[in-house]
Amino acid sequence: MKILISAGPTREAIDPVRFITNHSSGKMGYALAQAAVKRGWQVVLVSGPVDLPRPEGLAEFVQVVSAAEMADAVKSRFPAMDGAILCAAVADYRPVTVSNKKIKKSDDDLILQGKGQQVDVKQLEQQWQARQDQAVQDVKIQYAALEKLRAANVIDAELVWNAGIIDKSKLSLDAAGNVTGIDDVITQLQKDKAHLFGKQQGGVPGGTGKDGGDPFVGVTTKAEFLKLSADQQFAFKQANPTLFKQFLQK
Repeated sequence: MKILISAGPTREAIDPVRFITNHSSGKMGYALAQAAVKRGWQVVLVSGPVDLPRPEGLAEFVQVVSAAEMADAVKSRFPAMDGAILCAAVADYRPVTVSNKKIKKSDDDLILQGKGQQVDVKQLEQQWQARQDQAVQDVKIQYAALEKLRAANVIDAELVWNAGIIDKSKLSLDAAGNVTGIDDVITQLQKDKAHLFGKQQGGVPGGTGKDGGDPFVGVTTKAEFLKLSADQQFAFKQANPTLFKQFLQK
């Protein structure tokens, strides 16, 4: 679980020595960050200027000062997160004009014109929703593809799916929710990696024998096993787990 937490106030410069800020202590955000670390989460803490010790065990600590820096830090890291807690007290206004040198003290009134600002939470929500929609589609594609792989009698559909053998970029869902592209993938697998299938007709090399038996019936020693390709070793492990364990012990 990766989570981003923002904490503390921001400071908006008036000149090199003066700024607008608020009384936020950052204690809530820091406490949340420490609690999330204790739960075993990877925590990215984006903090404004506070007088608090940095929580231990953070995946990343980002020190910012202004609201603009806070927004940039949050937006750039949010897409890689599983969630976010935005509890920083971001300044609502910043001076329209910032002097590049200290404004001299005088008896005249100092009038500041402020410009409203905020972290665009709506944009973050839209990014989050898009990620959720994509995740749901990916799961639907996976379940539908696994059903097809099992129907084609792949020895272990889940392991084949997770082994990087299948080019998942070629798969998609149609309007009816059916996975497209998987039939072509299976046809290519049957051609290039027949040994991954539990039943093949006519004793296809690397597949099962003519009677649907063990395709690795001739592999009885560790030396013979090591001569197999990586894909064949993978299939052998699934088809002959007991013998595979014996090879490991030798």
